[in-house]
Amino acid sequence: MANKKSTAATKPAANKNYIKRDGQEIHPEDEIFRVKTFVGELEKVQNQYFEKLCGELKAESELARDLLFDYVYNSEHLDGFDDYIEKLGYTYEAWVALSEKK
Repeated sequence: MANKKSTAATKPAANKNYIKRDGQEIHPEDEIFRVKTFVGELEKVQNQYFEKLCGELKAESELARDLLFDYVYNSEHLDGFDDYIEKLGYTYEAWVALSEKK
């Protein structure tokens, strides 16, 4: 009995779960890790910007920071911060006074 060897190069079957981009196949784990790392870097930048803003506005009280945080990160309110806090029952001047209290 003769030993049969295939002369065709054996190429693994394409994994349908791989991400195809620019002619390359990317393993999903690699792309998930890349995006996770990138989002972590974005979070650091967001935190730096927010902390700098709080410092410049002298927003030191927890309530003042919470209101600002909610507006910046969670609100779809586009009319301005003063309009946003007025809808919550505060004037901008009251927010400034709150900012200075610890």
